[in-house]
Amino acid sequence: MTQKLRAIYQNGAFVPQSQCYLPNNAEVELTVRQHFNLDIIDPEARKQIIKALTQRMRQKR
Repeated sequence: MTQKLRAIYQNGAFVPQSQCYLPNNAEVELTVRQHFNLDIIDPEARKQIIKALTQRMRQKR
């Protein structure tokens, strides 16, 4: 099943901005399209964001 929705990345988690029809604890695969310019983010800050995102994703397995 494919379902498209918008989410905001907030406090280390993706928060859906519309109703999501999935059972609790369902595992999903995300494809993230960026709506901001990474060039304006400090390289060190970008590294920390990627590290935090990766750690959070590993915790959810």
